[in-house]
Amino acid sequence: IQVRFNDTDMLGHLNNTSYALYAEQGRVAFMDEFRREGALPEGVFVILARIELDFYKQVRYGDRVHVLTRVAKLGRSSITLAQDIRGND
Repeated sequence: IQVRFNDTDMLGHLNNTSYALYAEQGRVAFMDEFRREGALPEGVFVILARIELDFYKQVRYGDRVHVLTRVAKLGRSSITLAQDIRGND
């Protein structure tokens, strides 16, 4: 994902709310892949119940962001995803 100017604050740092939007993009792509593979039936949708973000390093305007999504826990009627959002390393 290319960091856009409007995703940043006045100092060129990625705005905290943009991380949640990038996580959403990663989640949707991840679930779409499950659907393509037949692991998630058509008409079944995932509802986001909770999001928690920890910030470790700044991402700046012009950086490319990579969202890595994986299953952390699989329940009978729930799934917990873990995501890493990383800028240029």
